[in-house]
Amino acid sequence: MIIRQSTIILLLALASLFLVSARVVRLNEVIETSHQNEIKEAIDENEDELLDEEEEKIEDEEKNNWIELEDEDEDEDFDASKLRPISFSSNYSNRDLSELSAEEVYNGLPADLGMFPFVVYIQINKRYFCTGILYDKDSVVTAAHCVHPKFFQIYNAQANTIIVRAGSTNRIRGGQTSVVSKYVVHPDFEAQTFSNDVAVLKLKTPFQLNADKYYTDAAKFSSSKLKPKSDYWLAGYGLTTSSDQQEGYPVSLQYGKLAWQKSKVCEDAYSQTKRKIDPKGEFCAGGGKEDMSGCRGDSGGPLVTAKSEKDLMKGKVQVVGMLIYGINCGGPNIFTSLKNNNKVWKFIKKNV
Repeated sequence: MIIRQSTIILLLALASLFLVSARVVRLNEVIETSHQNEIKEAIDENEDELLDEEEEKIEDEEKNNWIELEDEDEDEDFDASKLRPISFSSNYSNRDLSELSAEEVYNGLPADLGMFPFVVYIQINKRYFCTGILYDKDSVVTAAHCVHPKFFQIYNAQANTIIVRAGSTNRIRGGQTSVVSKYVVHPDFEAQTFSNDVAVLKLKTPFQLNADKYYTDAAKFSSSKLKPKSDYWLAGYGLTTSSDQQEGYPVSLQYGKLAWQKSKVCEDAYSQTKRKIDPKGEFCAGGGKEDMSGCRGDSGGPLVTAKSEKDLMKGKVQVVGMLIYGINCGGPNIFTSLKNNNKVWKFIKKNV
């Protein structure tokens, strides 16, 4: 009887131990399964994040398509004096230069070396030219319509070869030159209205920056709001007068004082095109009493501010905007703000 009781107790103990072991195994299985699920969820989440990042990257690349250019060096024998300026208005797209009269172009002054060390001359396809702003040693900011493929359809061409000249006030010689390796235009650029009219060009060979030695330096940008009674100056290589050599094409860099205008002045002047000014990122200037304004070839040129004309002559200036649109040379022009235009400035900062 005692043996039987001991046996029963032993069996009960073994059974209890078995049940405990089974529960432990089951608990381990549950924990392991739970851990595996957590790992799987983490992997799935990570994969989702990676996919999202990849999609964002692809979307970003699609929006900011860098256009690679031909690896071509400058032709020293090429005569740059015969280049034609790019139009800054769709109204000029099919218009012959001979139609321009002296009253339609602005009366600028030749700039001295050192006044605008960040202003560059942009030669496109050995046929056309624009003005640009040197952001740093290998990045140039200019108007998108100077290089945009849609705009170049007007000329039955495309921007295959672009050469930039810096450190000179002569568009034909002097200073430093570099070939553009690639460029990107703002993804929201509108070819009809010229809104978001900005592009970034990357140089194959960086420029040497030294305002005193090379007359070349990066631009300084101002975030100050424009004031009606302040003085502003535009610099560019655009047309001056029809009596100039090459039918009004200046060889030297020109500059002129422009008056700030209310938006309505530009909108009234462009009533036939129904072009409106975006108060968040554009402004109107030029075409005042002295009829100073930008013209063909000044596209991409900077509008600057200085504390005094003495500072202007010494190159102590800050860029407040860039010329993008006009109809009548001598009339008011539309400028895009740069540092004060979040959409444009964000694009520039991202791509330089």
